[in-house]
Amino acid sequence: MANESNEVELHGIERMCTMGENSSYKLAMIVSIDGPIRELIPKLKTAFTSTINRHPRMRGMLVKNKLHTAYIRDYLTEDEVEKLFVISEIGESWETIVQRECEIPFNRYEEIPYTLWVVVKNDRNAHLILFADHFMSDGVSGAFILHDVLSAATNQPETEEHQLTTDIYKIRRTPMIRFIEKTIMKAVRPIVTNGLRKFKPIFPIAADQKPFTIPLPVNPSRGLFHSGSPENMMAAIRRCKQEGVTVSTAMLVGVLLAVAKTKYKRLSDCPVVKVSMECAFDLRRGSEKTLELKVGAFSAATLVPGYKNKGMNLDANFWQESRRAKTELGKSYFLLNFTLAFFDTYMSAGKKKYVFDKQPGCIMGDFNYSNVGKYPFPLSYKFNSETIDLGTLNAHCSATHASSGCNLYFLSSNAFNYSMTTKYEEGISREFFDNMIKVIESMGTIQKDETIREAGRRIFNENGLDDTLKDMANKR
Repeated sequence: MANESNEVELHGIERMCTMGENSSYKLAMIVSIDGPIRELIPKLKTAFTSTINRHPRMRGMLVKNKLHTAYIRDYLTEDEVEKLFVISEIGESWETIVQRECEIPFNRYEEIPYTLWVVVKNDRNAHLILFADHFMSDGVSGAFILHDVLSAATNQPETEEHQLTTDIYKIRRTPMIRFIEKTIMKAVRPIVTNGLRKFKPIFPIAADQKPFTIPLPVNPSRGLFHSGSPENMMAAIRRCKQEGVTVSTAMLVGVLLAVAKTKYKRLSDCPVVKVSMECAFDLRRGSEKTLELKVGAFSAATLVPGYKNKGMNLDANFWQESRRAKTELGKSYFLLNFTLAFFDTYMSAGKKKYVFDKQPGCIMGDFNYSNVGKYPFPLSYKFNSETIDLGTLNAHCSATHASSGCNLYFLSSNAFNYSMTTKYEEGISREFFDNMIKVIESMGTIQKDETIREAGRRIFNENGLDDTLKDMANKR
């Protein structure tokens, strides 16, 4: 039962995700596991129960008739967790399960916002799927929870119980943010509204995406998934270290190169690529010693204005552009305070009118770039006389009423893992996804002096295509 001592005021993405009762912002974190699956399964439910009870926000539910407020319910028994723990052995693929289940919203007033599925392939292989309501979770949370569950199931439990401490959003709600909310936001609203009206998605929106209206529409999301090569990941990491850039910023340049290839088909026809791109940031940064921050919606995405205004010149050096990307992301991080204030003011339940009313497809930007990074725990857990080994990691998140055209999730284990939630037409989405994978998997081959265009033409074999076209023209 809710009382003031266990209530949490919602802010930021927490408010956006809970704008509509029928809206689904369900996040899925998927990991493949190899080992003695049959022996592990009986341990997982108990482990999931203890994990839920360790992290307060895993028990978060909305308070009825009280806007922007959740409460943390009491500890769950293993019997209560029974309905939150699902074993699937019917041969249905994990991709199909993720796609279907993410479209079904949690009842935020009555249901615990987490479920765990075990999708069994055979006695030695399975996928764990952690479903979570995004208003109480994010990608980093998923990694912590999966680790806690596997640790407990393999008799290596994390025993520290975390408390509901001061909320991260309250710490970030500095006098500057409160000043922004009271003054600057009124001036910003018409600018944002005008920008959204002028926004034209870089790719065609799927026909089943309805515009933003009240009551909120329920738009479906489609997921694409792929796991790369361990050799390609190691080669990319080596090249990034040699050039003194982060893997994340080099990947961002790779994404923009894939956009150019998909939109223009031939890179020789693309002068500059401009996109409306958001980058997701982890709000835990710099607060680890202050808060219990393992589980919760402690992330926020904000615009990277440099790629919308100036864009990326394909004749720039690939590695120099990767260095520029770090600068652009730094500028974007500075905008987080404005983003949090904007979410609280204009993207929360109870409004009669929103800045993005009638927005086509409920799409507010071209891409959301979320590099969750490397799984921060061991990829192998000792279990009896054997081990449980982790393989691929993927993510998916439904977004029924407000989203970018594509949400990109990058996670790494022993290879790069690619996940994309898309609102664009199926054909163009698949083409872009394949192009993006091809570029990033080839990053280890990009030379010190190659321009973005040169690297792209080599990766996509456009030089050979030009030779073929010349031969055809000569024969005519």
